[in-house]
Amino acid sequence: VNQNLKVVFYYPVSWRKKVGMTTGKGIKRADLKKAAIQKVFETYHADVTDDVADAILIGQAAVADATEQKEK
Repeated sequence: VNQNLKVVFYYPVSWRKKVGMTTGKGIKRADLKKAAIQKVFETYHADVTDDVADAILIGQAAVADATEQKEK
């Protein structure tokens, strides 16, 4: 067991902002789900469900954070 793993929790507003999605008052959850699917399709050319799109984009946000930390 690797005990050097860091656990990070991402709130939806945080990871969506990190990957360049617009969020805020008046934007419905269903629209955010559609936007996530579209973003994954445009970025990775993958046709996925809303939950899979969210998971991919959360991973993308985590990679971006790790890269930023490494550059510091």
